[in-house]
Amino acid sequence: MRNILVHGHFHIDTDIVWDAATRDVPAIKPAVDYALFTVQPDWALERPCRCGAPDCRRKITGKDWRLPRVKERYHPHFSPFMNRRIDRLRGRRS
Repeated sequence: MRNILVHGHFHIDTDIVWDAATRDVPAIKPAVDYALFTVQPDWALERPCRCGAPDCRRKITGKDWRLPRVKERYHPHFSPFMNRRIDRLRGRRS
């Protein structure tokens, strides 16, 4: 399997979540939302996103996983350590 971070590109309407594909993934340029595995609060995408999705966040940061709409969209498909963190913040045991 190719490394998504090297061969993929960012898009809010992601093809890939941590543990599964959301649909048939094209052979070229699968898309991933960095909120699925990025938690560094000082990280941000260098340029505003222009993916064109209706729910695009435009400014993509390492804090996006904390946004209610992002958690609602992807939980429990974040990376495992992020799912545990989200569950702890919600008061659930993991």
